[in-house]
Amino acid sequence: MTDRASEQDSTIEKQTLLERIFQIKGRGSSLRQEFIGGLTTFATMGYVAIVLPTFYTHVGMPKDIAISSVIMVVFGGTLLMGLLANMPIALAPGLGLAAYFSYTVCDSMSVPSATAFAATVVAGFILFLIVLTDAWRKIVESMPLVLRLSITAGIGLFITFIGLKNGGVIVAHESTYVALGNMLHPRVLVTIGGVILGGILMARKIPGALFLTLLVMTVVCMFVGISRVPESLGACFSPVVKLPRFVVGKVDFQGLMNLDMFQVIFTITLIGFFDGVGVLLGLSRKANLAPPDGVAPGFRRAMLTSSLTTMGGACIGTSVPTVYIESAAGIASGGRTGLSSVVTALMFAVMLFFQPLIDLVPIEVGSVALILVGSMMLGELRNVNFDDITDSLPAFFTVLMMVLTFSIAEGIAFGFILYAFLKLFSGRGREVKPILYLVALVFILHLALR
Repeated sequence: MTDRASEQDSTIEKQTLLERIFQIKGRGSSLRQEFIGGLTTFATMGYVAIVLPTFYTHVGMPKDIAISSVIMVVFGGTLLMGLLANMPIALAPGLGLAAYFSYTVCDSMSVPSATAFAATVVAGFILFLIVLTDAWRKIVESMPLVLRLSITAGIGLFITFIGLKNGGVIVAHESTYVALGNMLHPRVLVTIGGVILGGILMARKIPGALFLTLLVMTVVCMFVGISRVPESLGACFSPVVKLPRFVVGKVDFQGLMNLDMFQVIFTITLIGFFDGVGVLLGLSRKANLAPPDGVAPGFRRAMLTSSLTTMGGACIGTSVPTVYIESAAGIASGGRTGLSSVVTALMFAVMLFFQPLIDLVPIEVGSVALILVGSMMLGELRNVNFDDITDSLPAFFTVLMMVLTFSIAEGIAFGFILYAFLKLFSGRGREVKPILYLVALVFILHLALR
């Protein structure tokens, strides 16, 4: 009897401790709901451990190190989000900014990765100061909704283009610039088949549809010879975690002293800020943590967590982390507190020991995720008022120029400039905040001095 009583007392103490930290009952949740919510979020965004490393290997990072870096940042950022902000939100490097980092900054602009990571650290510090000084409220008010929507949609089309290219669906052509690839090639069939399978699973609202699609298509790749087959089940597990040594101590701040890098820092800060704020506002309301006209109690701590993770992540080899919309799946499954995020973080920590398995996933399978996620991001355009030319034209050029110039920054520049000019010379200049005119001027100088 004494042992049973002591067990009950111990359970009560644990529950009291968890309740004190996470306010589970106070938010109308339970341990079971939080556990299921955390697992659901993990299942819906587990694909990031497969897809994101491909961006960093593109700039020369070894794949095993890239996998470690991504998983460690997701683990650390999501764990902090749960413990500090007490919100059922997961953090991971954003696909759009990862694409900008690899293909625009490092590839098109020929910026060394060490300098690009330094720019990310600076951007994270700026984000930290913005949130710390409460200036974020004024910045949010100055940014028109149409530009936020079109930037998200443009990034979606941008990563879709990358996915189609990496999957061999489209290829370079001397006369037409792009052309259709060999549709009978195994890698193209895998990419198209993966998109169809993913679309079907999503349409049927299968939990973890994207993650499940990537697993199935990886097995298919093993059968058709695109990916190697593991020698045994034990070969998929590694008790030794390869730590991210590639970037630590190699961040180059001296390379930031030029106009191009100032523009890079500005773009990273701009996208990272509005991406995080926009999704965080939406998810906190979905979880009933915020009033209709306000923000959740842990909102500021969540943004501070994001900025700190940005600085730390850049030092071990990742681009700017952002709040993942996939957290909505965990919230829909019952997650209401930071305990849900802790569960998600721990699941990613377990993935660290399955690096050999992740290493088997070919780039074609990662392309499937880019195409599917990109298509969902493009859906933001449905909220653009296409009856107002002063909104629709900037949105159109933001999306179009990101893809045609293969640069997220150039698309944003065209969007800001067109929006400011159209509003000003159509007699609606007062609809635009002064800071936006200043930003448009900066972008004009950037384009003129290229």
